Amino acid sequence: MIGVARSALIDGAIESIGNTSGTGGMQAPGGGPITIDAGCDLTISDHAQVRSRGINPGGGLVRLEGGCVVRIFGLVESTGIGHATPTNPPNGCSAPGKPERSTACVLVLAGQGLLIDAQNHNGQVNADTGEPGGST
Repeated sequence: MIGVARSALIDGAIESIGNTSGTGGMQAPGGGPITIDAGCDLTISDHAQVRSRGINPGGGLVRLEGGCVVRIFGLVESTGIGHATPTNPPNGCSAPGKPERSTACVLVLAGQGLLIDAQNHNGQVNADTGEPGGST
């Protein structure tokens, strides 16, 4: 039997990076999804970088989940130009209330508390497609 970790510490780089341009009707994804799921506490350290980055199809869904406390002391981001919406497979950023062409997003689920600390650490969460022609 394999046990489930009660906590997770991310202390390095976890990246999904795509350099794809627009490919037409069957648009491939950009950066691609990243999911980190801790049974209880999840900590992204000061020096950690969790990022999905892409060019025309943008980044992808970065999902962090901790059943107890999620602490973000480093960089968590989903970014890219994002004006070619992925269809093959679809981008994980489509959700009710978001623009249909959203290609960058970060979802953080914390069961008991969320701390993003930029004052004492380097905590930053960024999800943007701020280039000309990009979507939000």
